[in-house]
Amino acid sequence: MPDTPPQPEPETAVSAAGQRAVAAGRDITAPVSTGDHSPIYAPRLEPGSLLAARQVQVQPQEPVRRLEAPRAWQFVGRDQELERLRALLTGEGAPVVVRQVLYGMGGVGKSELVRQYAHTYRDRYPVAWWITADSPQNLQQGLAALAAAIHPPVGLVGDVEQAAVWALDWLQAHPGWLVVLDNVEDPDDVRVCLDRLSAGHLVVTTRRDVYWPGLAPLALPVLDSAPALDLMRAIIGQSQPLGAGQMADLEAIAAELGYLPLALEQASAYMRQQRCSPARYLRQLREEPARTHARFPQGGDAERIMARLWHHHLRALQDHDRRHGLASEHLLRVLTCYAPDDVPRLLLGELSPDDYEAEGQESDEEGWDEALGVLASYSMITRSGVDDTETISMHRLFQSVIRHGLDYDDPRQHAARHTALTWIRQALPPDPDSNVSGWPVWRDLMPHIGALTSCHLHGTEPPELGSILNQATVFTATQGQHQRAYDLANRALAITEAAYGPDHPTVATLLGNLANSFRALGRPGEAVPLEQRALAITEAAYGPDHPSVATLL
Repeated sequence: MPDTPPQPEPETAVSAAGQRAVAAGRDITAPVSTGDHSPIYAPRLEPGSLLAARQVQVQPQEPVRRLEAPRAWQFVGRDQELERLRALLTGEGAPVVVRQVLYGMGGVGKSELVRQYAHTYRDRYPVAWWITADSPQNLQQGLAALAAAIHPPVGLVGDVEQAAVWALDWLQAHPGWLVVLDNVEDPDDVRVCLDRLSAGHLVVTTRRDVYWPGLAPLALPVLDSAPALDLMRAIIGQSQPLGAGQMADLEAIAAELGYLPLALEQASAYMRQQRCSPARYLRQLREEPARTHARFPQGGDAERIMARLWHHHLRALQDHDRRHGLASEHLLRVLTCYAPDDVPRLLLGELSPDDYEAEGQESDEEGWDEALGVLASYSMITRSGVDDTETISMHRLFQSVIRHGLDYDDPRQHAARHTALTWIRQALPPDPDSNVSGWPVWRDLMPHIGALTSCHLHGTEPPELGSILNQATVFTATQGQHQRAYDLANRALAITEAAYGPDHPTVATLLGNLANSFRALGRPGEAVPLEQRALAITEAAYGPDHPSVATLL
């Protein structure tokens, strides 16, 4: 039987839905234009036009550059760092990759220093390319754009991954280039560059203070006092007179802002535009820190204001905690309840489930070491000393932004204050009036007791804080700091009376300590009524024959 010839498939009607719409019975593989004036430019990749990376040369008279222009209003106080970066990148010897990582906290000016270097010395590089490399995807896109700029046929291929590989091949094959990878989050994100390149200058900027294999580290600190004032004075300019009093206020503002360049620039630009005197800005900074940190001058970059910049840090920290089951964010908020400098590592204790509970979270020494390592890696804290002598410090502006970034009654703030209070109570040596061996610990903790007290609004303090302040009263009296003892005794008494009522026996004890402060200050007349009231409360509570009554007689 002869084969039956195949029957043609029935035709399917193809139609377009609207006027000038296009319909096709199969895939469209070429540009289609339907408008009256819609020309299409579709460049073609000619055979043989795509060259290997090593074959493509960039001539000095036709450089390939994409750099960020400097942004700083005034670039001051960084001459040494700029010269050091130049010396490191232009040292003597054979052409090798000079790979630098410039790290520091947000707002310290890492990117600006590299912008200044690249702008100043750009003529030394026939190829100078800036890549915002805050993700592997952006790094790949930046490398692909570099490839297309060096050799346009690469861009016509339309494959970003292949173009990025071509760019790395070109950088490997040619010396004399500068590539900046800005705002890198993770060393692994740039591993492909570090493993492939061996000729040229590679600069990485990051807030992460971690081990960067194959990169020479260069830390960028905050400004010194003198250049900080120079920066502020240059920005404010002639908008208002700056006499001795105004300069003293500027110095106080700079200290409050921790000499951080971006914060100084923000504050000065705001004072300039709003015709705000340094005295008024300083008052606002102290009375309304959250609102003041959130201000930025007209025309400024809202993404660069300090509050928003560091909340980016917090989001990264929260993501890390979720992935690894850590309490790093909670620890950070606890640390903001203490003084900014020299928090003893030994102060960190156990976590109460009421304050923080996360699956797999360890609040022992090893767990806190890991959490501290994470905070330090994001340049949120600095660690000094080792083992039992280790202390933790935090930039005071960062501390203020984090502390005032949430409402006072936010559960996270309440939990942080409670943890901070618990740890202080656990760390205080007993009997501060006679336990001389405990006095060094008391001296170390007194700044943190003061800071913790300032974190509580009047009338909302827990009674445990009153107990701590009462013990601090006794300690400061032994040190001859009688005015300070008086202030502490007053606050302790107010807290305890609010918590227990005016007739509680504990109130009697605090009345006695306040009376002792009056006597030490040479004001015995003011001490007598307090002693009489303390006696009356104790007699009413325990009876006239109780030993506590005898002590007060």
